[in-house]
Amino acid sequence: LVQVCGFRGLDDAVLYAAVLLFDRYCAASRHSLDTSRLHLVVLAILSVALKVTGGTEEATKPRKLGELLSTCGQQRYPLEVIFKAEMEVLQVLGFEVTSPSALEFLSALVLPFAPPPGDAGPKAVA
Repeated sequence: LVQVCGFRGLDDAVLYAAVLLFDRYCAASRHSLDTSRLHLVVLAILSVALKVTGGTEEATKPRKLGELLSTCGQQRYPLEVIFKAEMEVLQVLGFEVTSPSALEFLSALVLPFAPPPGDAGPKAVA
């Protein structure tokens, strides 16, 4: 993954998302990952990571997902097979493909204790 992302000039966020997804997939999978399927599963995870991070947006990354996956897969797998493997990965992950950001985590911890809008805070009693 590191070589593919570096060679293709993909954003680091794609690499981090792919590694996180791969780790979560391996942890959640009920079966050990056969080495014959490793390349296909990594391609499927790369596809998900590209979609989640916006790495396939035409405006920021002028690549087409199909071409990128075919090239990375060395034309061994038709896109339909990669997308089927992607669906299997998503099912194993329960379709939970993102993790909370630091801002979301902080908001969940701080907002319940924040004063309501318009409240000036504690008032001094004379």
